Amino acid sequence: MQSSFKIGQTIHNLHPSGFYFHSETPTPVADAIVLPHRCKTRVRLFYGDTATYDSWGDEFDILGTIGRSMGPCKSPLIIHNARSMGGGSILTHCIVAMFHTGTGRALYRHPQFNPGTWDVIPSDMPGYSEAATHNGELHARFKKPGQAGRYCAFMRGTRFAK
Repeated sequence: MQSSFKIGQTIHNLHPSGFYFHSETPTPVADAIVLPHRCKTRVRLFYGDTATYDSWGDEFDILGTIGRSMGPCKSPLIIHNARSMGGGSILTHCIVAMFHTGTGRALYRHPQFNPGTWDVIPSDMPGYSEAATHNGELHARFKKPGQAGRYCAFMRGTRFAK
């Protein structure tokens, strides 16, 4: 097995688990990904700026179990659930926090992790009762009262921070 693999201009290094991680992936992040893969537990990923550790506020392809790609360079994937096949590749070098969805325990959380400011405001459009803002900018609108609050808790990670 090769100790490193080059895909385009990016070097991926072999981890003892058999995964290949982007060369800029911190060791604690790589180690945190291996455990839920072995246990087949669901995780919530937070991608962000690794210079400031501010979350990007992603809401898609951030929740699921850790899978493994096929081929000679086995990279970690986020898949819907343990019975699903296929999924998106995890940007391991951009992870700023990762939580176990069942227990809420942080599997990895950079000390400077900042999910940003998520607030609920009245909606500016007819047919929508409220909206969610991220760092003061409109992010999403919701038709039913209470939806924006639950969404903001999910996006902040407070739903998982136990």
